[in-house]
Amino acid sequence: MSTEPPSSDKAASHVRSGPEIVADFVTSLKGDPKLDAETVATIEGLLKKGKLTFINLLKSLEDLRGKTGI
Repeated sequence: MSTEPPSSDKAASHVRSGPEIVADFVTSLKGDPKLDAETVATIEGLLKKGKLTFINLLKSLEDLRGKTGI
């Protein structure tokens, strides 16, 4: 066991929530030039609306695929 007292630094003791981690991850996707920008925007839009689920993502990406003619 550590003999050091607990840190009073709030940043060091902050445990990020799942939604925070997902939001940070989606934000990081925007910086990747290898990813399709419209796909990333679709994911980000669903996240912002609070509707990022497997089914909604699948439907949105199917709609996007139809628009791009892939």
